[in-house]
Amino acid sequence: MRISRRQALRAIGGAAGLAALSGCTVVAGEPPENTQGLSKKAAPGRRTTITFYSLFGGVDGQGWVDLATRFEAVQDEIGVEVVYAPPTGQGEQQKLLVSIAAGDPPDLAMVIPFQVPQWAELGIMTDLTDFARGAGLTERDFLPAVWQGMRWKDRIWQLQWDVDPNFPFYWNKRLFTECGLDPERPPRTISEVDAFSKEITRVGGSGASRVGTVPWQVAGFANAAFTWGFAFGGTFVDAATGQVTPDDEHVVAAVDWMARYARSIGGADRLNVAPPTLQ
Repeated sequence: MRISRRQALRAIGGAAGLAALSGCTVVAGEPPENTQGLSKKAAPGRRTTITFYSLFGGVDGQGWVDLATRFEAVQDEIGVEVVYAPPTGQGEQQKLLVSIAAGDPPDLAMVIPFQVPQWAELGIMTDLTDFARGAGLTERDFLPAVWQGMRWKDRIWQLQWDVDPNFPFYWNKRLFTECGLDPERPPRTISEVDAFSKEITRVGGSGASRVGTVPWQVAGFANAAFTWGFAFGGTFVDAATGQVTPDDEHVVAAVDWMARYARSIGGADRLNVAPPTLQ
């Protein structure tokens, strides 16, 4: 699909803004990544060659190269070129955006699902509806949330390759026991999160030494806003009009709730303990 320079530049500006909301950052001082095995040339002698931009490094990236190689092995018509195109800075997909602006985009690329409505409106994505119908794919083949994410204005624009079950709620049974809470019963409501967290939190002159929960950190603030916004019953878009609704009363209540937690320990910058991880 050919696009105008104006469309491309609008896409770059908008996509960079969206990517900045993802909460992804590059940590200074990290060693250079080993990119060996993350890209591949298309098998020669094929009638058709498609180019695929992969976001992922490491084992995941090598897995995509392996899938492309296996696909080439079971048929002799299509070759697949895999190009490692990682995000940079605050998560911008620089290589993808430059290729779009140059009028030479890949045939396939990994994108963040919430980019799809904007990019579809800008005319830089291919409508896949007829292809999906031709392949016999219907709503019954997908989880409801996945089917909803694939579509914009009743048309299909993407196929989901991964379902990320964000985010698990886990609790420290040892701390529950120490604080007189039932270690086998996690909080089941927002009110119980508040009550249990109050029992666990310890704040001293130098800041918080123990915090029951840190709601503004769920893999970054943007993810926290989504997670707790939904938990509070909020919605971020009006399905009938397609308009974003950041001022939804339940979303606002969730953000206010997160802010109250930060204020209760003297501010987010007073937190001098690292939140637990699954590592």
